[in-house]
Amino acid sequence: MWGRIQWVSSWRPSTPARFYRLFGKEGFGASAMPPLPRPVMSTTGFHIRSGPYDITPYDWDQYMNFGDRYMFR
Repeated sequence: MWGRIQWVSSWRPSTPARFYRLFGKEGFGASAMPPLPRPVMSTTGFHIRSGPYDITPYDWDQYMNFGDRYMFR
């Protein structure tokens, strides 16, 4: 359930998408929540996985992938 709430709050077209469009960026880049554990990597990133609430090596991999793709080029 929390994954769905996080997705909706991140994706809402009226919030971040409009802001990113002002700067010619894609914004969230997805209109439906992806199946677990597939991350969304666009101008903004989103990932969620099953399992306990914790920061795992999988989470760190997603953060580093996002950084490599959009921040460290």
